[in-house]
Amino acid sequence: MLNCKLKNIRMQEFMLNCKEFVEYLDISKSQYHKYEKMINQPVLETALKIAKTLNRSVHDIWNISEE
Repeated sequence: MLNCKLKNIRMQEFMLNCKEFVEYLDISKSQYHKYEKMINQPVLETALKIAKTLNRSVHDIWNISEE
């Protein structure tokens, strides 16, 4: 199962609301919601861009659990 930590990062580390966070990431709000709710996963290029912007690795944001 793929886990996404975007919401935790947004709320705990950046303390930004969704609107501010998507502006910071420079992605659309609707697309961000899909990533956060695991409706869609970003393509690799977008995942790398998000990780770089957040100064994180892709694995820190998205990882696979064995549940």
